[in-house]
Amino acid sequence: MDNGPGAYTTDGCAVEVYRRLPTGEDLHIIHLVAGASATILDLGAGAGRLADPLSRLGHQVVAVDDSAEMLSCITHARTVHRRIEDLQLETRFDVVVLASHLINKPSRRMRHDMLVTAARHLAPGGRALIQWHPPAWFDSLAVGDVVDDVLGEVQVQVAITGKRARGALLDATVTYTCDATTWTHTFTARKIALRDLQLQAHAVGLTIHTPNDPAVTWLLATCS
Repeated sequence: MDNGPGAYTTDGCAVEVYRRLPTGEDLHIIHLVAGASATILDLGAGAGRLADPLSRLGHQVVAVDDSAEMLSCITHARTVHRRIEDLQLETRFDVVVLASHLINKPSRRMRHDMLVTAARHLAPGGRALIQWHPPAWFDSLAVGDVVDDVLGEVQVQVAITGKRARGALLDATVTYTCDATTWTHTFTARKIALRDLQLQAHAVGLTIHTPNDPAVTWLLATCS
């Protein structure tokens, strides 16, 4: 299948797709946790799906991404072109956001480095919000499953193409369709037990609080 037009990130994400994705409930969750006029660090901000709307709500937002093409779409938040793992700003923030299920990347080292960055930039008394795929999400899917969804103007189809390492790794292909144009993207996600993630976070100075609902997709963390 030919991919749609436009720029792509190094890991194959179509900038045009991310520019069109809506905020959904994520914006409400972050705004509610942040309170009024908070300083927010958006790690892996992409095309500003959350950073710009949060800025319009009165927050001071710094959007970080390793794709200059993604950051060029952002119009309100301050942007920093850098890998999350390499970020070392002097500023500390009331809220640090790690969205888009980046914590489920297969690499344990990358997960460690992202948690270090989050902890490094969190102000005393601040809170980090980490979006993840909980274990139940992995358990509910089998090879060959196809999940359809609609996100704003974008139709999304996720096809599960493989499960490896005794179910710990899930391979999928996502097809995005909008205005008769189609983009595809493949990804691999790692299933992580909450306790393991809590231990890894604790080692870098973060406490991930146990949610009341095990299926929740946003985790709250504070400085240990």
